[in-house]
Amino acid sequence: MNTTLIGGKFIAIEDALKTFGEQIKFIRKQQKIIQRRLSEHCNVSLTVIKRVESGKPISTINLMRILTSLGKLSLLIDLYKQPDTSPMEVWKAEKYKL
Repeated sequence: MNTTLIGGKFIAIEDALKTFGEQIKFIRKQQKIIQRRLSEHCNVSLTVIKRVESGKPISTINLMRILTSLGKLSLLIDLYKQPDTSPMEVWKAEKYKL
């Protein structure tokens, strides 16, 4: 099973996708936007919106369109910033409790 480091914990990729989808759904609802309206605004299908909100994988370009429409592209951009500590360093620290 593939894992990723989120919030200082290693979790399954599938769980990370689900959490990310839940966050997108929360943001959309907070902004009082229905799925169909969001799909029209960001020029992706309604199916794509439903997929991402249910934790299913979608293309990066569609994710960027959705996040841009919600005013939250920074959520994705932040993933590409160079971390202060590499994932390997974090793993070693946890493994050996450095």
